[in-house]
Amino acid sequence: MAEVIKMLSLLKQEPDENKEDIIFYEAQKVRIRSQLLTFEETPDNSAS
Repeated sequence: MAEVIKMLSLLKQEPDENKEDIIFYEAQKVRIRSQLLTFEETPDNSAS
């Protein structure tokens, strides 16, 4: 879960108007969404 929080904090950093940064930023958004979907689909393990 800490990894997801770290990725979400990366998302909040607005990219410069540099094309490579924007491409990287968009790729990170996709990764975060897929990561969050994976967490939603798996049973909650944080109860241990």
